[in-house]
Amino acid sequence: MVRVKGNRVGGTSMSNPLWDYAVGMYQLGEVEVLCLELQDRYGIDVNLLLYAAWLADKGLALSQPHLEALVQHTARWRSQVVEPLRELRREWRD
Repeated sequence: MVRVKGNRVGGTSMSNPLWDYAVGMYQLGEVEVLCLELQDRYGIDVNLLLYAAWLADKGLALSQPHLEALVQHTARWRSQVVEPLRELRREWRD
């Protein structure tokens, strides 16, 4: 069994700047609601959206080639894991 305590899973630290930023932003009530709406209405990948926001917060831009590479790299995970979990969430909500 995996125990989550703070930013630790088992004995491993999960803390990194992107993770901390994404969790902090997502915990803001309006951000969570807007992210889920963008995800449900437009199929936006919230993780990529938060990554782009994190880069912007650092004064960096997510270039089109970088974004395309990320989308391609995560496509299998999204279709096999994220989308089925999203569908379950919708079913439970209904």
